[in-house]
Amino acid sequence: DATFVMADLPGLIEGAHEGAGLGLQFLRHIDRTRVLIHVIDTAAGDQHKLWSDYQQVRGELKKYSAALARRPHLIALNKMDAVGDASEVLGFRQRLVKLRRRTFPISAATGEGVKDLLWAAWRMLEKRKAEPSQPLPALKVYRGPSSAEPFTIERVHDGFRVSGNQLERLLAMTDMTKPEGLAHFQRMLDRWGLNDALARHGAHGGETVRISDVEFLYDPQR
Repeated sequence: DATFVMADLPGLIEGAHEGAGLGLQFLRHIDRTRVLIHVIDTAAGDQHKLWSDYQQVRGELKKYSAALARRPHLIALNKMDAVGDASEVLGFRQRLVKLRRRTFPISAATGEGVKDLLWAAWRMLEKRKAEPSQPLPALKVYRGPSSAEPFTIERVHDGFRVSGNQLERLLAMTDMTKPEGLAHFQRMLDRWGLNDALARHGAHGGETVRISDVEFLYDPQR
């Protein structure tokens, strides 16, 4: 069976490349993808608004990274089952076709067109060669002052990976969807000296720190 991993990311607002909203966090996640799918809500049916929204997102990508803006992408025209004036969407689609953009009318609600979109994404991924990643040596082990077990910090191509049985057990037992759970997890990291260890490791503000399958942005001011 053909499988691939998708990251569902919210829409970018104007100024995202400068940190507006959670723009930089979203852009850093996007930067790790190999193919982009722009999902556009067509229900309003105003081709000028659709074009403006699309151009805004493309502009934010380009301002953040020219390489990211050049990445292959598909355009999903969603909510086609709810479009009032199909001619408006057709006009928008024709503008995209002139730019040689691949568009897919879909309905996430009914499933119409979704299969074709996913197969197109798969074929595009197959054509792209994975970027070679040079293995980087693991850095020295730091022992937190309150921890009987060490944690290991390793620099990887997109930030840092932190591993350790006690850290991973804490993460598994913490509800990260709740503010109090996230606050408790952060307090434990501070108590174990992880932030200081990352600083000694050369981490800079905004870099990605991965513990198990959860990612954080390093904040040296904490």
